Amino acid sequence: MVRMIGKVDSPSSPSQLPPIIETTIDRLGEDDGRASMISGRREGACKLGDILVIRPHNLGWLETKLQPPQLEFIWERVAEAKGVKDAKPTLAGIIDQSWELKDKDDWFFINVVDPLITRYQQEFDNIGHNTPVSLKHPYHLNTWWVNYQKENEFQPPHEHYGVWSFVNWF
Repeated sequence: MVRMIGKVDSPSSPSQLPPIIETTIDRLGEDDGRASMISGRREGACKLGDILVIRPHNLGWLETKLQPPQLEFIWERVAEAKGVKDAKPTLAGIIDQSWELKDKDDWFFINVVDPLITRYQQEFDNIGHNTPVSLKHPYHLNTWWVNYQKENEFQPPHEHYGVWSFVNWF
């Protein structure tokens, strides 16, 4: 399994947002079909270009499938990163390989992350407004890395620094 992880530090401009599929989760274990949506993995629930909005009793999260050009961009960055800068020393878990990625020309941030930050702010809250800073700072992709995870390897519960965080699974 390949797992992509990134962090975004500290406002975003609105942009074209794809349609969303929305659900509310009341309690795990209820047998009305909503409880299974906590993972967002219901068959057919998240088609290419859709954004699945998950609302548990805290802030929630978004899930979406990346478009082919977005996936191509990621795989190009992964190919460039292999063997260049090891990210394993910064990880909490047991992972086979981890390499730091470079967001060439901020393309991934501008075309994927920033529109999702905007959608998150529309659906939930701007969690960045609680960041203690004295001046306005635009968000930017601070660190981005790829993990290669094999059977029996793991990432324990952990926190990321920064304002926003995302994960892509391949």
